[in-house]
Amino acid sequence: MRRHEALTICIILLTCIAVFFWYNGIVNAPPQPIEVAELAPPSETLRTSLYENEFVEIGISHGGAEDADGYIIEDYIIIEGITHNPNKSYIMIVFENPQASDSEDRTVYQQTFETIAGEPFSIAAAVPATELARLKVQIYANGEEYGSFASWVYDSVAIVRGENWQFERRQDIYQRNYEVYMSAKSTVPDEWVYISDEVQKLSDEITADCATDYEKLAAIHDWVCSNIYYDNDVSTAEQFTDPDDILKSRRTKCTGYARLTRALVLAQGIPCVMAEGYALGIDGNEWDDEKLAASEANHDWNEAYVGERWVIIDNTWDSKNRYEGGIYETTVSDGYVYFDADLSFFSLNHSLIRYK
Repeated sequence: MRRHEALTICIILLTCIAVFFWYNGIVNAPPQPIEVAELAPPSETLRTSLYENEFVEIGISHGGAEDADGYIIEDYIIIEGITHNPNKSYIMIVFENPQASDSEDRTVYQQTFETIAGEPFSIAAAVPATELARLKVQIYANGEEYGSFASWVYDSVAIVRGENWQFERRQDIYQRNYEVYMSAKSTVPDEWVYISDEVQKLSDEITADCATDYEKLAAIHDWVCSNIYYDNDVSTAEQFTDPDDILKSRRTKCTGYARLTRALVLAQGIPCVMAEGYALGIDGNEWDDEKLAASEANHDWNEAYVGERWVIIDNTWDSKNRYEGGIYETTVSDGYVYFDADLSFFSLNHSLIRYK
């Protein structure tokens, strides 16, 4: 090969390499962080919980903003809220491809932000440029910037592409849930539910330092989520459902969680009912025609009447403890995602059928 030909080939190769790095480093660069104040107000929001001490509110901002490199990003996910948990000092937002197989990496883009326990946070992450028409938005948290992040809001929120990105909502599920939720329920504590001396004593101990009924609900939620274990070793029919049996074994499934919660709440003279419905997660995390038409329940939770409204409580989903293979595996609860859950958010993965 002649010298000038070799030189020409080298120049072409170097040019190709330069173009490659330019394209991937600038055109396909991860969006840079931006101040929420620079963005348009969210066009729509989803809030996990009405509990003021810990919640996450997710919004979508349209209209575009200029990032640090001068590029216009059309849509941003804005996440606001508060937590007093030092294990949530760092929040990771992950955009996932829900169509990816189990063997494939689902992550399209992720970004980590620092928060301060006890102080409100407001962060924004650009929706990544992608040909996908649907993305899952997952939120993880950790006490340190690096290491293993635990799920906080997981497999609940999805966004779909229209003229702009928007939340994927099932209005039919929400409307049905709303109608059942607003149906008549007795605001007088159910005297037919047996409260044993042991349950009464424990309920009094849990709520001893509480000033209001709402604080009592939160304290009971915290105790149940921290001390009861989801039993993976038995079938639904074999689970402990009597509150006294659950307290002795410290394990049960969703019906037991709901019955124990109801007993502890009723012991404080607070009206509480059990709800049953269809929840995602057992037979997949996506709604389909069969799940939407389900008239048989696969899950139980509670509602308690405080402050002239019914508070939704799903302690099974907030508790991360597991009993499996005869071993109690303790995992710190991810918080209050399903304590005083907002009905719109709750309807993303719960279909309310009836009250027991």
